[in-house]
Amino acid sequence: MLKYTKYEFPSELIKNQFIESLFKENKKDLIDEVIMFVDLNKIVLTPPKILESNILEPAVFSSGFCVDVKWKTQKSTEWSEYEINPTTPKHKM
Repeated sequence: MLKYTKYEFPSELIKNQFIESLFKENKKDLIDEVIMFVDLNKIVLTPPKILESNILEPAVFSSGFCVDVKWKTQKSTEWSEYEINPTTPKHKM
């Protein structure tokens, strides 16, 4: 059974450390438990309001750094602290 899970990290450093853990020692191949991941960084929660090339209101971004992971079997329990379940995801995988 495939598990697709969204995560949000409080800093880019922590996000990058977790992403590094998805790779084998050769730093090229993903570990066997992972099919794919998407590094989303900051997500636009509200797009900017623009009128004739003038920004009326700037975009509003997520406070954390987001990553989506598609697991082959079980989700990693090491990641569970950062798991989120948005009610209205901004994208689909």
